[in-house]
Amino acid sequence: MEAEAAAAEVLLGLAEDAVMNARLSAGRGAVSPAALFPIAPEGPSVTLDMDYDAFLARQASPHRSGNFLMSVFDRSPRYVPEMQLHDGKLRERWTELAGWFRKNC
Repeated sequence: MEAEAAAAEVLLGLAEDAVMNARLSAGRGAVSPAALFPIAPEGPSVTLDMDYDAFLARQASPHRSGNFLMSVFDRSPRYVPEMQLHDGKLRERWTELAGWFRKNC
């Protein structure tokens, strides 16, 4: 019984430390709402050098993102999620899906 009490005391101490650390860090490291990815594509788009279909059709080897810390910088083209804000076809589909979710969810 003494061992259980000691273990409970240790766990309570750890929980108290975690709560104190959370209080001390409240508000720190918060991400600005402007930095979040939008729910739907809004605002003007820019012209891209290559749309997503052309990107997929290229015959070059794909970008290997998994080893970026262990290799030299890979300059091969890559398509990142932010590009769907500017790719006409992807933007249209995203707008359509966002509208569906607003209506049905």
